[in-house]
Amino acid sequence: MKFFKSIKDRLKNYVSEFRLSFIIRIGIILVCLLITGFATFGVMGVGEKRSAKTFETMTLDSKQAIRHRLDTYKRSLYGGAGLLKASDFVSIDDWKAYVDELNLEKELGGVNGIGWIVPFHNDVTNEFLDYVKITGVKDFKIHPEVKSEEHFVILFIEPYENNAEAIGLDIAFEKNRRDAAVSSRKTGEVTLTKRIFLVQDHNHTPGFLMLRPVYNGSNTNITAENRDAEFSGWVYAAFIADKALDMLTEPQGVDFELAIYDGEEISDDALIYKTNDFRDKSAFYKTEKISLHGQTWMLHWQTTRLYEDIHFSYLPFVTLFSGVFLTLLISLQLRALSNRATQVEKEVILKTKELKQSSEELQKTEKRWDLALTGAEIGVFDINLTNGTAVMSKTWMKLMRFSDKAENFMSPDDFLDRIHPDDKEDKIAGDKACISGEVKRSLTEYRILDGLDEWRWMRSDSVIAEHDENGTPTRMIGTQTDITQLKTAREKLKSSRQQLSYIIAQAPVAMALVDNDGFFFNVNEALAKFTGLRQSELIGSDFQSLVEPSELPEILRAVSDLGKGKETSYQKEHRFLHKNAGIIWGLLHISWMASNDDTSAYFIAQIIDITEKKEAELVKGEFVASVSHELRTPLTSIKGSVGLILGGMRDSVPENILRLLEIAHSNCDRLTNLVNDILDLEKMASNKLTFNYSSEDVCTLIENSVARIKPMAHEADVEVEVILPKRKSKAWIDSDRFEQVIANLLSNAVKFSKTGGKVTVLTEALEKEVKISVIDRGSGIPDNFKDKIFSPFAQADSSATRNNGGTGLGLNISKHLIERLGGGIGYSSTPDVETIFWITIPVRRKKVITQDPLAISNNYKMNILHIEDDEDFSILIAETFSDIANVTRASSIKEAKRVLQLEPYSMIIIDWGLPDGDGETLLTDISEHCHGVPIIGLSAAEPSLKNDNSIVELVKTRLTLQEIRDRCLIEIDKKT
Repeated sequence: MKFFKSIKDRLKNYVSEFRLSFIIRIGIILVCLLITGFATFGVMGVGEKRSAKTFETMTLDSKQAIRHRLDTYKRSLYGGAGLLKASDFVSIDDWKAYVDELNLEKELGGVNGIGWIVPFHNDVTNEFLDYVKITGVKDFKIHPEVKSEEHFVILFIEPYENNAEAIGLDIAFEKNRRDAAVSSRKTGEVTLTKRIFLVQDHNHTPGFLMLRPVYNGSNTNITAENRDAEFSGWVYAAFIADKALDMLTEPQGVDFELAIYDGEEISDDALIYKTNDFRDKSAFYKTEKISLHGQTWMLHWQTTRLYEDIHFSYLPFVTLFSGVFLTLLISLQLRALSNRATQVEKEVILKTKELKQSSEELQKTEKRWDLALTGAEIGVFDINLTNGTAVMSKTWMKLMRFSDKAENFMSPDDFLDRIHPDDKEDKIAGDKACISGEVKRSLTEYRILDGLDEWRWMRSDSVIAEHDENGTPTRMIGTQTDITQLKTAREKLKSSRQQLSYIIAQAPVAMALVDNDGFFFNVNEALAKFTGLRQSELIGSDFQSLVEPSELPEILRAVSDLGKGKETSYQKEHRFLHKNAGIIWGLLHISWMASNDDTSAYFIAQIIDITEKKEAELVKGEFVASVSHELRTPLTSIKGSVGLILGGMRDSVPENILRLLEIAHSNCDRLTNLVNDILDLEKMASNKLTFNYSSEDVCTLIENSVARIKPMAHEADVEVEVILPKRKSKAWIDSDRFEQVIANLLSNAVKFSKTGGKVTVLTEALEKEVKISVIDRGSGIPDNFKDKIFSPFAQADSSATRNNGGTGLGLNISKHLIERLGGGIGYSSTPDVETIFWITIPVRRKKVITQDPLAISNNYKMNILHIEDDEDFSILIAETFSDIANVTRASSIKEAKRVLQLEPYSMIIIDWGLPDGDGETLLTDISEHCHGVPIIGLSAAEPSLKNDNSIVELVKTRLTLQEIRDRCLIEIDKKT
């Protein structure tokens, strides 16, 4: 009986447990199904809300795009107004150039044209038509005929091809146009017309005009009272609405349709613009009224079928299916979960042990992290957002300069009280945004009062570390670093840059800052005026684009030296390019502003406009040359007539008349010499002085010069002593120019010698040159005049001119001539004791070159290497030397290196500015393959290799081909 009772009890317990388990499972399944139903309907609502919100965002973007596009068009009108106000007169060509610069098709798509409307009354119609002719407008006719006292006529509109019918249109013919123009003039604001149809639009589609009034004088002086008096017209833009309002945003016409109506009513008569596929009904639509530049537009949006199809969601069906499926899985897992309870308990014990070990490792990691933060001087804080307390690290306390004994916790309110009032709001706003979830991090910079009551700049970076079960933030942690020194350095740098920018902007001369790549990043108005370009055009442009191409090599070489630290600054006159005036002259000064890193280094460029000075010099030179030439003919006649009288009729002329004729003859000589000197000086200044070289005996030329000066010396009672070397020396020189130099030196020596004195001409034959010294024992040269001795028109004092005659040009001319002859000139003087002027001339030693190089036998020709990328100039050089040399041309550095290895050369002629680099890089190769041969630098730039005496530098534009040839032959003679 007990056995059966036991079986019965077990069965009861089993049935009871089974029933309880079944009820629980059924309850859980019902709850899951209920949740699935609610979730399905919730998802459906969320999808609809999301689609509506997206549509609302698109409409806001569309409305903003309309305003933005019209504002862009408005800015283009301000540029046209600026052109008209800045210019005394604007022609049709000026207006076309301005509109072309705007690049309407690319930059302002939708603008059919930009023009200028001029108002006038009936009584000045003829004057207006005369003005039209002056502007250059062709075939101009006012249309249509408007019976009104005042007319508003379109004078310009470009581009012409799209707007020809609008030229001469009197916009007063139609009310919408007229009302908008009058309103714009009265208010001084940019104004839109109501819906109109452009006369140049052959499709007759809706459009509108945008008018910007232009007043005479400064905008600040225009008031409501004087607007009509100062008014000069309207700059306007014409629009075809289908073009101007198309594709405002990417979704337009794809995700939504847009219609725009003029005024406050929606009707076909007011329609300005509409996309293609409008429907009677749509899932989402919106209508809104906006005001734009004096007009009211109604905007109507509706979603497209494509948008509605894309935003149709299968998510509710997926949610329903997933809920049912999960309910089934849950029912199957409930029983399995009950069997795992024991196993979970065992796993909890095991995980608790592992967690204890992980906690110990975490403590060690935190300790190492604290050491790293201390070394990096990064303070850490931990804020409990629930109770409002905060704990700070030791490094934080150290950064704030609190004592070691101070407590390492502080309430947020106490912390905020220490922040500077100007920075507190930013700090609070940053933390609130982080706590509310608007941003992930609160990153702020602020001033805070430290433990020593001093303001320090800090940067904090904090994040939310923990949330409660409701998602409310409960803990914020972060770091704090001291940036006081960084802030101070930034302020100093900012102040320095602002000061430099101010100086540049206010400078009266053209100034600019140029980056390391040669591009402008700061220019002033003076530079814009100098180049004829706008400041906006100059910013970002290349400095080289302003320089005349032949000037570039020298400037680039100078800039390279500045960047390498070889020079601190560079200054020289150069030619530049003006947008309208062509080539202009400027005095260029460049300084290099170095820095610790190459990225922030830059150049400071200053340019002083010297165009007028250069033009004045040219006019002066031409005037002097013209006057001097005109003086020669009458002087020759006078001198000849007086000479005939003194020669053949001397005996029949009374003595007192004879004396007057001798004075006239003497002064004719002096005046002739003065004219010749002035002409020589002008020729030298303009590089037009020619030389005829030949092989001459220097001693013979000196004896000839002394013979000519002896009558003058005899009259002044001065003895001339000549000391010549035993052997004669030949030189390749222009005999006339050489004798002119000797005559100048002898004339000065005789003039400044005392009566009964002696002038010595000492000639010395040195190893490579002849030295000629002219010595006198006169008054000498004062110390305060020695640095001016070779300047033009230089005289020690005015009495020297009165007592001794002369113009003060002789020594200046002599210096130029002797240097052109390949020699040198100098002097030494002890007042009232001895004055020595000396010159040197290179001599020719070897027999093969003592003869005239032009007469060298055709059986022998030297080899010359010409390194030049200009083919035409190379041909001229080859022709110039064709009778005495074979000229080989290399057009690049690479080709020159190859040619140098083929055969020896007697001379190298090189242009420094080559297409693949600087010609200076070839000097090593030339020294290796052609050691000791003459090197002639022949380029368009001024000489730059100042420290290399072995290279002779010539400038193409300053010498004729014959002079280049002569100088090259002189250098060959020196080497041989």
